[in-house]
Amino acid sequence: MGKLKEFFASSRRILNISQKPTKKEFWFMAKIIALGILVIGIIGYLVKLIASIF
Repeated sequence: MGKLKEFFASSRRILNISQKPTKKEFWFMAKIIALGILVIGIIGYLVKLIASIF
C-alpha cells in the first residue's frame, strides 16, 4: 500500500509542475509526429515493395 501512495504522490507532483503547451509548441510537436508517421509509412511501403519483387 505504501508504494501505491508513493506513486500517487509522485504523480500529483508531476501534474503540479507540468504546464499546458502553447499553440506554437503544440503545432511543432504535431508536425514532428506527422513527419515521423510519414517516414515510417514510406519505409514500410518500400520494404513491402522490395519483398514483393523478390
